[in-house]
Amino acid sequence: MLGQAGRLFALFRTWPREQFALLGQAEQADELAMHVLAISQGVAVMANAFRDEAFIQREVDRMRDWLHTYRK
Repeated sequence: MLGQAGRLFALFRTWPREQFALLGQAEQADELAMHVLAISQGVAVMANAFRDEAFIQREVDRMRDWLHTYRK
């Protein structure tokens, strides 16, 4: 049973999973969604710990480039 935090993260997991499925990645949509969620949360933690906004921008750029490889 998911706690409150688990339910919130489940919502954050659902949307990217649906988007990857729409992009033709249905078989691995959940895995890709979890990757996006894990990376974004890790970046948030590290940027906060080190107070490094430039790090956030670099990681956003990397994520955007990676996501563009899945465009139709």
